[in-house]
Amino acid sequence: MRSSPFESLDTGLIKGHSYAEAGQGARIDKIKVTAQDEKGQSWPVIEIPEEQWPQTNTLFFEVTVQELPRGQQMTITTTVSFTAADGSPVDRTVADRWPP
Repeated sequence: MRSSPFESLDTGLIKGHSYAEAGQGARIDKIKVTAQDEKGQSWPVIEIPEEQWPQTNTLFFEVTVQELPRGQQMTITTTVSFTAADGSPVDRTVADRWPP
């Protein structure tokens, strides 16, 4: 049996939660999730806010993945925009790779 180098992994939906918590005197302004593969292609992300308070935020997300070439990964990134206690804007970003 031969294998084509163009075989893809049909993955469907990647589901997860992003959490943010602001420090003393700071507040959360926005939380955003993005997904991008190794070739720079962006994948659609559905974001559903679950908890929205000035100090804590929880966001449920789904990434719609149609086909991802075998052996490649996608990076799912959460960016949280805060306003610090002194009024200055602060962004924090965390990224994870999928599949692990």
